[in-house]
Amino acid sequence: MVSFGDALWWAFVTITTVGYGDYTPVTVEGRMIAVGLMIAGIALLGVVTATLASWLVDRVRSSEVQVQRANVDHVDALSRQIDELRAEMAHSREVFTAELRALREETPKG
Repeated sequence: MVSFGDALWWAFVTITTVGYGDYTPVTVEGRMIAVGLMIAGIALLGVVTATLASWLVDRVRSSEVQVQRANVDHVDALSRQIDELRAEMAHSREVFTAELRALREETPKG
């Protein structure tokens, strides 16, 4: 016997991937209980999956924050080194200019 209720039962069992394929349970009450169990099973699986996904996202986010902090620290260190090199270059330029001036003054013009 094929009825609209049988069609709904078959569709629900197929959609939830339970795949009974047969007609058990056969009573309306039994099928309602089975549908409730299928929904509860899918909900439980969804909660477990969502919890795992949330945990993974939090782990990735925390490691990204650590990497960003390390990058900021690295950029700050490089900025300090550049400032030190600029100061050293300026000092070297002053020393070179003074030595060049002294050499020019020592050289006889003639």
